This record gives sequence, C-alpha cells and structure tokens, in this order.
Amino acid sequence: MGAVLVFVGLAVGFFVHVYAIVAYMVSATSGLPDEEQGLATGLTTMSMQIAITLGIPVISAVISARTAALEKTGSETDAVLGGVRAGVLVDALFLLAAAAIVWLFLARKARTGKGAL
Repeated sequence: MGAVLVFVGLAVGFFVHVYAIVAYMVSATSGLPDEEQGLATGLTTMSMQIAITLGIPVISAVISARTAALEKTGSETDAVLGGVRAGVLVDALFLLAAAAIVWLFLARKARTGKGAL
C-alpha cells in the first residue's frame, strides 16, 4: 500500500511540476518581439537552473538538521520522516513566496500595461 501512495504522490507531483514549467515559460516569453524571444528563454532557463542549484542544498540541509535533532528523541525512522516533512514544508513555503512575487509583478504589469521591472 505504501508503494502505491508513493507512486501516486510522485505522479501528481510530476504533472503539477510539468504544468508549472510550461506556464512559467509561456508567461516569460509571451508578447515579446521575435528578436527578444531567445534572450527571454535563456534568462528563464537560467533562473530555473539557479533555483535548482540553490534549492537542493538548502532543502537537504533542512532535512539533515531536522533529522539529526529528532534522532536524539526518537527512532531513526521517525527522525527521517520528520526531516523529510520539514524539507517539504520549507519547499512549499519557498514556492508560495515565489508564487506571490510572480503574482504581484504580473498584476502590476496588467494594471499599468507596462513591464513590471
């Protein structure tokens, strides 16, 4: 039963992630002149790579720190699960913050009719 739950969770996460990437790329490159499409695509791809490069170590550090703290008080299995929960929570908070920032800039752009930056 546990393997089925993991598979379902991974499948849902995969489809949401792919949907978000496509939406991000379309939003970043929509409405630009042809001569700026390559630059916008490059900057968008670079920002994703930087986020991955910084995100993995940060989330790993959170998981490790929380696991180490919980190992002192309980079983190793509970400690690892608690560490993963903390890592997922931090990741979710980063995603919500990023979504809020994007929403603010897109809403500003829609109100003014100009670029947000």
